[in-house]
Amino acid sequence: MILRIPIKNRYIVSILLGFIGLSVILLAEYFFQESFQEWEEKTLDYRFRLRKSVILHPSISTIGIEDSSLQKIGTWPWDRSLHGRMVTLLKSLEVSSINFDIFFTARSSEPGDSQFFEAVRQAGNVILSGPFELIDHPCFTPKEYQAFSRKYSQADAIISDLKTIKVDNTCIDFNALSDQQWNDLGQEAGLELLYHTEFAFTGEEDAARLELLLQTFRYPFSSEHPESLWYANRAYLPLQELIRAAVGFGHVSASPDSDGVFRRVPLVIRVQDQFIPHLAFAAVLHYLQVRPEDVIIYPGKYILLQNAHFPDTTVAKNIRIPVDERLNLRINFFPSWKAHAFADILAAEQNPEIAAFWKHELAGQICTIGYTVSGTGDIGPNPLIPNFPLSFIHAAIMNTILTEQFLYELGWGTNVLITVVLLIFLGAISPKLDPYRFTLFLFLFISIYIGITIYLFIAHRIILNLLIPVLPSLILGYTLITVYWYATEDRERKQLRSAFKTYVSKQMLTKILENPTSLALQGQRKELTIMFSDIRKFSTLSDHIEPEVVHRLLNMYFNRMTKIAFDYDGFVDKFIGDGLLCFFGDPIFHPDHALRAVQAAIDMQKAVRELGPEFQEKLGLDPIVIRIGINTGYVIVGNMGSAERMEYTVLGSDVNLAQRLEASATPGQIMISHKTYEYVKHAIAAREIGEIKVKGFEHPVQVYEVQLPFE
Repeated sequence: MILRIPIKNRYIVSILLGFIGLSVILLAEYFFQESFQEWEEKTLDYRFRLRKSVILHPSISTIGIEDSSLQKIGTWPWDRSLHGRMVTLLKSLEVSSINFDIFFTARSSEPGDSQFFEAVRQAGNVILSGPFELIDHPCFTPKEYQAFSRKYSQADAIISDLKTIKVDNTCIDFNALSDQQWNDLGQEAGLELLYHTEFAFTGEEDAARLELLLQTFRYPFSSEHPESLWYANRAYLPLQELIRAAVGFGHVSASPDSDGVFRRVPLVIRVQDQFIPHLAFAAVLHYLQVRPEDVIIYPGKYILLQNAHFPDTTVAKNIRIPVDERLNLRINFFPSWKAHAFADILAAEQNPEIAAFWKHELAGQICTIGYTVSGTGDIGPNPLIPNFPLSFIHAAIMNTILTEQFLYELGWGTNVLITVVLLIFLGAISPKLDPYRFTLFLFLFISIYIGITIYLFIAHRIILNLLIPVLPSLILGYTLITVYWYATEDRERKQLRSAFKTYVSKQMLTKILENPTSLALQGQRKELTIMFSDIRKFSTLSDHIEPEVVHRLLNMYFNRMTKIAFDYDGFVDKFIGDGLLCFFGDPIFHPDHALRAVQAAIDMQKAVRELGPEFQEKLGLDPIVIRIGINTGYVIVGNMGSAERMEYTVLGSDVNLAQRLEASATPGQIMISHKTYEYVKHAIAAREIGEIKVKGFEHPVQVYEVQLPFE
């Protein structure tokens, strides 16, 4: 029997079904927020790519330490005297400010350091930077500490003498934690203490540097609810002499979204009881002559810059920078950006004609000096470019603020209200249409909405959600209405309902109804052997051959390299462009992991030579040459990431050293550290190279070259 419902009730029921669909989507969004947000961000990335261009402010420049500069000046790191000379030169070229996206945490040569310190002091317009580790808030809230005590029942007794209570929160002096207390706690509990400490110092000078930094650079911004900002409890800070010489400081902490894409940065963070601006934001304040006292922060709304003075105007203005609760600015990225080569500018020191040219180019410019060498780890994707030098982010931030091309995100409530209005309209129209016309109407309805979201973004920089909760709610509401009316009125709708139910079940309902597995974030410290390798001049090669050839070349190469690594029980961590990161000794432990790594490296060098004729025959390419760096040391290994995106990987200074050795190796060479050499010298022939300076390490490193038995 077919149930007959009066027309008036049909309208009400259809609208109620639409609201049920919205409720289901909102509930799913609550449980799968990160996944839903990733999908939404992807739709916004496509809207970015539909734009033609953005306005570029004429006073922003980037000075890149790139490949040609390294070829002309020498391998990195350079003596600090070069930076001192550049600062002095840029001051003579009358730049507005000099912003270093380079971390001067360790000393170089004494003469070079002294020259650099004095140049920074004399310039009077240098802004330094440093990376910070950001956390939600310092100390344990009462609820968090109860959970910590329940999970680690022995911890409270071990750290009782390190506890203090601050405004109901429990703070632990992590810096006073002894080795015995750390061992008694265990690594997992110790890392949780580290995450909740007020500030963890990683070196003897850290405390003095932090105190001097906070005394020297004060940014007394006014803020409502400062507790909502990101809090920093670890940092790598500049040398004290540099802190005294500079005029400003900014953090460079920026984390990608869960899908690995960089889209936003926190403009201001908290460090103890003070504010620290982002490097780009500090440079903007300096350029616009905005006093810190004239910066007012409204978390979740905007940052107000009062009395901003643009150099080309005489009238001050106020600028409102839209931000979220964490003071994250959504960056309006440009499609392309080019850096001036460091070496090209430095050539102006001895050449008046070149100096005149660069003065014309750089006078009044906000200059950011950063590392832009191809093939480094300082590259990541943004909505427009998959391999974006991260030092260019500063230019993008400054351009967004100075041109006031802000992206305006409509709030969650606004998007829900729009969805409610659309569902009412959908529910009201559905009783008037048969299933076929109702389906066509839905497609037309969705197409119009998509067109509106694209128009608002391109024409007015307004971000209207495309997916969450609008489209899923419309589709689910449509599904519920269609299924309901078929079940109660029309047998002929059975085939359509079955087909549509199958379609939704595969494409949407499964994702809505499934329960995610919760993964605990943990790691352990182990001695492993780390290997980095990459192909010589691959970036240049890939620019001159077809993408399909690049694809086949890398597949052939990585297939062979991966097989070799597996033959020695190595773990292939990741492919980084043409680079390969492997480690040995985990998850399958072998006491001879260092020897296995070196033997694998020898086989890889041999395999590359054997692949040469195959590349020539199949791809028409000359043989490739690789370089390999290997280091043995204690690293943290385990699952790193979030509940939706986990990666089994390694991290630590010994990982960085392996990468630095690979970068220092010559083509066709295997360079190993002294620690690795001690483990393999009984079985592998190696030649002592001597000590070399590597970036990020204060002391020189003793290295060796593995002798290849087939040469």
